[in-house]
Amino acid sequence: MSADEILDIHAAARELRPTAAKKLGSIQPQGPFAWQTLFLQSAQGFDERLAWLTTKLRDLATATSQSEGWEIIERFEPSEVNLRVVEYHEYTSGGKLLDPEHCDHGSLVTIDVMLSDHAAFTGGELCVIEGGDGNATDLVPQRFEQGDALVFVSHKRHCVQAVESGRRCVLVAEFWNGLARYCPCRCEANWGKSCPCTTDTLDTDAKEDAFWEQMGAVMDVAVLADAIAHIDEDEDSAVSVGK
Repeated sequence: MSADEILDIHAAARELRPTAAKKLGSIQPQGPFAWQTLFLQSAQGFDERLAWLTTKLRDLATATSQSEGWEIIERFEPSEVNLRVVEYHEYTSGGKLLDPEHCDHGSLVTIDVMLSDHAAFTGGELCVIEGGDGNATDLVPQRFEQGDALVFVSHKRHCVQAVESGRRCVLVAEFWNGLARYCPCRCEANWGKSCPCTTDTLDTDAKEDAFWEQMGAVMDVAVLADAIAHIDEDEDSAVSVGK
């Protein structure tokens, strides 16, 4: 991404934030909302505002799959491979994704775009897991500079080390064999006009169960639950998932 393109992504995130269907904060035990995620694809006007980005990411995913010999996108018709999710992540001190077994289940290709200058934060290394055990010794840091994109097959295990200081901002996009989704989360239904994210036929309990199942791949739910258990009622009122 060029400097102008990065500025446009930041501007688009600000503009789309009010209409994004879900904006999540992942609470860490040492402080509030150290990791915030905005699901850009859920916002009204996303297709129009960031059409250039969708095209650029699709071209990059396709070209990388071909050049690396993955044969993971080209096995499908172009209409069968679409954006599943576009996430705008903001990490501050304590923000992390430490699960060494984390991967983007159900997607084909994941693209991480670094939006921050490395001088703006410390820590926060994105690591991929090499070897079969998923031990800490298998973590391989992937340093990519502002504007760089890290492209990998979505079943590749990866994690993000804790940000020590500053603000780390990245864009994460996943392509899958399915319809383009505009859900308020990371959708699990490849096909069909409706899915558990948006259907009005589910009762409240079923919607809540479906929501947390989908969120498990995006948020550290165990950390979130532990944090909620240690905060008082006043603070608990600030823990929300909403429009």
